[in-house]
Amino acid sequence: MTVKTSPLTPDLWGDLETVFGASGAYANCWCMWWRMPRKAFDAVGGDAKRAAFKAVVDDAAPPPGLLAYDATGAPVAWVALGPRSSYPTLQRSPTLKGVEDDGAWIATCFFVHKAHRGGGLIHDLIEAALAHAAAAGAPALLSIPRVLEEGARLPNGSDFVGTETVFAAHGFEVVSRPRPTRAVMRREL
Repeated sequence: MTVKTSPLTPDLWGDLETVFGASGAYANCWCMWWRMPRKAFDAVGGDAKRAAFKAVVDDAAPPPGLLAYDATGAPVAWVALGPRSSYPTLQRSPTLKGVEDDGAWIATCFFVHKAHRGGGLIHDLIEAALAHAAAAGAPALLSIPRVLEEGARLPNGSDFVGTETVFAAHGFEVVSRPRPTRAVMRREL
């Protein structure tokens, strides 16, 4: 599928809601998993997370990610990305412990509308994220994908970060392996 991407600005909020659907992407996450302290994230429902992310979108510079549109102009997918410093929970996470923060951006989350899954849109999103981060002057783009053994499938609900093999196909290299099932990867821009 050929897609066009656009940074998520307040005027495109309705398109994000279309992609995320009533469940707010992954179980009412509303892309707040890496932005809220865990206790706060767990303590509030989807409406509060939706409002919190709407506030991020309204105030963020740069915008917190890219929406993808199909050839008809319908919104079909999302990638969250931005400066690593814009993700406070991730900054405190052991996942990135020991990984130098040199101003690199990070792609934290991917979501494809259920009607468009299975068509390889993550590849389009990764390429768009690379181009967007480079245009913003980022020195590199990081990712925090899952590591799978050959032939294994991702546990349900854990595909939002992508997989190591997908990122490797786009020139990302492993920086660290904080856990056997997680890699931190980097692509110089």
